Amino acid sequence: MTIREVFFSLLVCYYLKKYQNSSEEIFIIGGKSIYEMLVNRVDNIYLTRINEEHVGDVYLNCIDFSLFELVSSEQVGVLSFEVYKRK
Repeated sequence: MTIREVFFSLLVCYYLKKYQNSSEEIFIIGGKSIYEMLVNRVDNIYLTRINEEHVGDVYLNCIDFSLFELVSSEQVGVLSFEVYKRK
């Protein structure tokens, strides 16, 4: 783990503790390592899929969709906007 990853891990832990009893919805807006750290703690996933092939070097494969139910989906051009709720 790099110094940067340690710093971000500590920062994420700080905010999780600060807002743990909040009734507000908290949004996690990437990157990959933050998603991987927190995916097991989320109740909802707001996911945008790009329905085209693209070359990239970062892929998000850490979500076990069997633990979630798709509650809404909207197609706009090549984008799919999906909302999942934990079962």
